[in-house]
Amino acid sequence: MLKRYKVFFAGYFACFLLVKISFSTELIEKSISLELYKNKQWLKLLHFKDGKSEIDDPNFFLSKDGNINPEHELEATIKAFISSSKNGDEHPICKYPARFYFLNKFLNIKSFIHVNPTCTRLKKWLSRIDPHRLSLIFADGYLNSPGSMYGHTFLRIDTRYKSPLISTAVNFAAKADKSDGFLYYIKGITGGYKGFYSDFKYYRKIYEYGNLEQRDLWEYRLNLSQEDVYFLTLHVWELKNKY
Repeated sequence: MLKRYKVFFAGYFACFLLVKISFSTELIEKSISLELYKNKQWLKLLHFKDGKSEIDDPNFFLSKDGNINPEHELEATIKAFISSSKNGDEHPICKYPARFYFLNKFLNIKSFIHVNPTCTRLKKWLSRIDPHRLSLIFADGYLNSPGSMYGHTFLRIDTRYKSPLISTAVNFAAKADKSDGFLYYIKGITGGYKGFYSDFKYYRKIYEYGNLEQRDLWEYRLNLSQEDVYFLTLHVWELKNKY
């Protein structure tokens, strides 16, 4: 009897894997026919420019050559979404929600997936940010700092509330070490430091730029739909801790 059960479950598991492979193949073929790997949004999600991604961190990609081949990265993403056995926050859907959003729009990939990862960390983060509108912020130049003498630009994700103070600023900056002395300037000019995206409350930037450095802040509301703002916010999550 025990052997029969083992044979049954082994056969069931094999069939389950075959179904997953079949779904992956079907969706990959459809994505190729739609040429999604050439889609402007897909290339933007991978930060492609002149045939190569500007993201250096290999952990951002699911394919070994994903930084130079958007088609392979698309195929690897589809396979990961459908075939991954990881649970909770470690599932690829939780790590790459903007990619999932994109693929679901064109391929309805959600209907092919039989797992429902909780994505607890992502949901808490989205709840805290409450993306509603998007603004571009420009801070005037600050001559006392070589890295800021030409000003600085960052994004602000606004909530439903009127006050922007509790909105979330999305910043890209080099993780520099000023103790490097003269090398600090050389590395800064030549790109010797790794750059990271980070998010924090907007009132911190007001305190830093306005109160401490006496710099003017210029705010420009972007004409984007709620869907666009949400899509961009999901992509910010994908970029966290990636250089």
